[in-house]
Order: sequence, then structure tokens, then C-alpha cells
Amino acid sequence: MIRPALLLIACLAAAPARADCPDAPGWHPLDYLLPGDAWLDGYWLTVNLSGHGVRYDGGHEEYREDGSYRFTAGAQSWTAPAYRFYDNGARCIDYPEGPRVDFYILGQGRLVLITERGDRFTGLITD
Repeated sequence: MIRPALLLIACLAAAPARADCPDAPGWHPLDYLLPGDAWLDGYWLTVNLSGHGVRYDGGHEEYREDGSYRFTAGAQSWTAPAYRFYDNGARCIDYPEGPRVDFYILGQGRLVLITERGDRFTGLITD
């Protein structure tokens, strides 16, 4: 009979390694930009989003001061131990399942998140 502790260790050892946020985003939103869109940079994202949240229709994300991240939609929420902002306006959420990279831009003077699929979500920065 296998002892429970040995079984747990075997399962953990067989789990795939978790990838951290990459050194640079693996994609760029050039095909999804609209006339008048303006780039944001890592400094702008850090100053305006770290320690704050962004509210979207249907959800709210929090860039916590301790470096962790949380997204809430209805009764569901997802957390990540870390997030990262890049100089080109990208942000990476270091989810346990694997990193997710999206881009922030200003569209018509509003904060817009562009996903890798090209979806655009207008957000409002909150405290």
C-alpha cells in the first residue's frame, strides 16, 4: 500500500512546471489598433495601476500593492501571485495555470485592454 504522503509527493513531482511571465510579450496588438489609439508605457501602468483596480462591464481587476493580482466577475474570482508591466504597454498576469499577456492603450481618451484575440475592454481606474 502506498502511503498518502508518498502519493502526494509523486503527484506534485509529476505536475507540469509553472511558467513565469516572459521577459518580453510574445505578441503585439498592431492588428487590433484603431485610429486615435495611443500607446501606454510601463511607467504609466505602474504609476496608475499598481495599488489600484480597473472596473470593466462584468468584472473588476485589482493590482495589489504586494504585487499580487485578483480578477472578480460576479461570484467568481481568479488570483495570481504576481503581475508585471512592460515598457511597451503590455501586462502579464502570472496565473498558476500559466501567464496571460494583454496590452493597455488609450482609446479615445479611455483606458482599453486588448487581449491576444483582439477583444477590447474599456476600463475605469478605481482606488
